Amino acid sequence: MSVNVAKRKLISIAIVICLLLTVVAGCTTNQGTTKSTTGGTTASATTTSSEPVKLTFWTPLGDKASQVVKNNGEIAAMMAISEKTGIEIEFQHPAIGQEGEQFNLMIASRKLPDMVFHNSASIIENKDMFLPLSDKLEQNAPNYYSTIQDGTIMKALVASDGEIYTLSHLRLDPSVRVWMGPLIRGDWLEAIDKPLPETIDDWYEILTLFKANDMNGNGDPNDEIPFISRPSGGYSFFNFSNAWGLVIDTFYQINNVVHYSPYQPEYQDFITEMRKWYDEGLLDNDFAATDGDSFKAKATGSIGGAFYGSLVGVMGAYNQLLKDVNPNYHLVGAPYTKDNNDGIAYNPWADHAYIVQPSGTAINKTSENWQACLKYLDYGFSDEGHMIMNFGIEGVSYMMKDGYPTFTEELTKNPDGLTFAEALAKYAMTANCAASFAQDPRQFAQYSMGTEEQRAANAQWTQANLAKVMPQLKLTVEEQTEFNEIMTDLKTYVSEMSTKFIMGLIPLSDFQGYYDNLKKMGIERAIEIQQEALDRYNSIG
Repeated sequence: MSVNVAKRKLISIAIVICLLLTVVAGCTTNQGTTKSTTGGTTASATTTSSEPVKLTFWTPLGDKASQVVKNNGEIAAMMAISEKTGIEIEFQHPAIGQEGEQFNLMIASRKLPDMVFHNSASIIENKDMFLPLSDKLEQNAPNYYSTIQDGTIMKALVASDGEIYTLSHLRLDPSVRVWMGPLIRGDWLEAIDKPLPETIDDWYEILTLFKANDMNGNGDPNDEIPFISRPSGGYSFFNFSNAWGLVIDTFYQINNVVHYSPYQPEYQDFITEMRKWYDEGLLDNDFAATDGDSFKAKATGSIGGAFYGSLVGVMGAYNQLLKDVNPNYHLVGAPYTKDNNDGIAYNPWADHAYIVQPSGTAINKTSENWQACLKYLDYGFSDEGHMIMNFGIEGVSYMMKDGYPTFTEELTKNPDGLTFAEALAKYAMTANCAASFAQDPRQFAQYSMGTEEQRAANAQWTQANLAKVMPQLKLTVEEQTEFNEIMTDLKTYVSEMSTKFIMGLIPLSDFQGYYDNLKKMGIERAIEIQQEALDRYNSIG
């Protein structure tokens, strides 16, 4: 055999061996991380794989989604993102209404899935079990990293130890953060020929006229309830405390100094006025016992004249419900009440100010696939992922019309009889879904503001000043424990005493004793904790 023939045989054998090695390598590599020579991981490995990465994800199932799917894996957006990233997700959903309890049980067991979506404060409280992300985002989650570079966002994300632990749900545009406010019967206002109320005196005049003029026209001048409220989430008439420079029944700040509304001297003036309204029948005499069903009955039964409510679940739903039964019925958004001192209408709702929503996705500190977790979560913040998360599947759930993503009749006139909210939850992630993404104002506009009255209400409420709202403070574990110990009983006491003062069960002359008890219960220490956290927040960046 010649030398040339031998060389050709050796070259052929070498090629076959290389091909075999390539096939073997292709069967054994995964898309995701690789081990470096120093024993760490590198983020540069992006080799393809026939075996997709599989991750576990503990997250609540949104209330609308629960009506149309059994788990998030059935939502079209989630299926699309798994396909795009090559990452399969096994979703684990806690029982609806038991999210907090089951999160605590999971933490106690110290057996966590790869990813957990929950309240960020609880994540930080148990931060020893979750992966610090500050030095990992730029390389492993570049889309999210670039999105959060705004100083306000960073301050809201950073924990007291200077670390970031979550990829959060973001509401970057102001309009998507404002979803509820004061509502008033527009037809009743027209009947008494009054404009929308702006001051506390305007409200008093209008509610008095509602009480005196048999607004529902049934011949009974005493069955109208000018302003209705319910205990859930705090009595909505507490928003009128704006007029006295307060911010409902919570902590607020003026020029970086923390105050607690129910401990301010002006709180007595506010409660005294509400006592007057109660005695004159301007407030629902049963406000302390009004549940969701009775509230809806009063609001839609031509009894209630004004109340607080959401753009979709109250304003949109009630206007739609009654359009055939009572064509005159229509709710309109009223502005937040002006401060008597400076004439500014302050918005007291903290979540209307928060770009970073209070929940987010954290990664198990012991997960071997943390880079894949970041890749999967980061995709939702990419341009393509943003559209999928917000609108679902182009050509199915939405179409581009003149550059605007417009929902199709699959959502707006669903053939299976699903409501818009239910159909949207079947295809995309919505505001009430437990998911990390930035909500698009174009989604919000179509979902929450389908009518001119809803758009006007949103615009009205968005104009209100948010300067007094406390920013998203991060307490240390020790601070949070002490703060909770003080406020748990104190908030109950404030609620009970305020109700009794308004209903006349306790004389207003006992107010000093109320203030004294708040001091004994530790309110000044609670204010001090909030002040320390605010000072720390302001020092970031």
